[in-house]
Amino acid sequence: MHPNQEINEIIQRINQGIASESDKDKLEAWYNSFDDTQSTIYSTFSPDQIKESIWHRVSGQLFNEKIKKFRKLYIASAAAAAVVAAGFFFYPSHAENNKLTSGVRLFDENGNGSVINSSLEDFLDSTKYVGLAGNSTDLNVRVLQTGHGEFIKVILPDGSKVAMNSNTKIQLKKNFGEEGNRIVYLDGEAFFDVKKHNNQKFIVRTKDQSIEVLGTKFNVKSYAKLAETVTVLYEGKIKLRNEQKAVMVAPNEVVTNDGEDLIKVAKDVKHTTSWRQMKFSFEEELIQDVIEQLSNWYGFQIQYQDEIPVQRISGELEQGMKLKDVLLVLENLSGAKCQLSNNILTIQFSK
Repeated sequence: MHPNQEINEIIQRINQGIASESDKDKLEAWYNSFDDTQSTIYSTFSPDQIKESIWHRVSGQLFNEKIKKFRKLYIASAAAAAVVAAGFFFYPSHAENNKLTSGVRLFDENGNGSVINSSLEDFLDSTKYVGLAGNSTDLNVRVLQTGHGEFIKVILPDGSKVAMNSNTKIQLKKNFGEEGNRIVYLDGEAFFDVKKHNNQKFIVRTKDQSIEVLGTKFNVKSYAKLAETVTVLYEGKIKLRNEQKAVMVAPNEVVTNDGEDLIKVAKDVKHTTSWRQMKFSFEEELIQDVIEQLSNWYGFQIQYQDEIPVQRISGELEQGMKLKDVLLVLENLSGAKCQLSNNILTIQFSK
């Protein structure tokens, strides 16, 4: 039996609650076989101490408590689990060898551009944002764009704050904040902390909807290639509309736009902020949308070998996971076969 197949079967038995002590020993041996020198570690602890701490946490979750839905991912990714505690961080590699970065490209209406570079430490610091006014070198910014594996937090000309996920583009209306409504066009995912400004409405337009606010905090995920647009409200009140209907949204409500209907539910929204802590979280999302989002983080191209099943999966990937471990998790959750070559991820669902 291929080693990865045996590990996958052990993981499945763990998730079913029928794993044996022998399974635990094999999983631990598999975990210890990985070369930790391939990860960049910022720590005052030795690699052995970090590895022992990670395994202690993982094994405690595996065998001392009932496995929860999200924890299944931690099981499958034990060899690369990142523990954000005790002063150490793992920064994940994406697109094989690249690392996540913090930065954004700015363009004016004529295509002239400049670049702002920040740091992941600043991105993770909730108090630190980059002001466009002091960094755009007199550029009349109309477009902000992050690349694959790139994140940024900025202050717009009206004082509103925006955190941008990877591969996200925001376009500002001409004379943004100076006259008329403040309109932004979003392709990607962004968290908005909108500042009230001269009673001007703040409007976010995506491929399939429009959100209207005065001052509030909300998150919108609307990549062009995703089948669904998801909006989450944390504070205040927003009006959301598509071509078919309009809904008022209250805090802790999530609205899913499938291109036709707007489905609003009240729920725990903590997982929706995880990307701002450099964690990849998804709850009951379509498998193709999860894969597209992984592509935004890790920078690979996607090639499907057969029809994509209508399947929803849930989980959370901690920062620090190597791409090979992410793909192992994806295979375990979806039943697909994933193969990465020359930065192209080939996915086959049928057996």
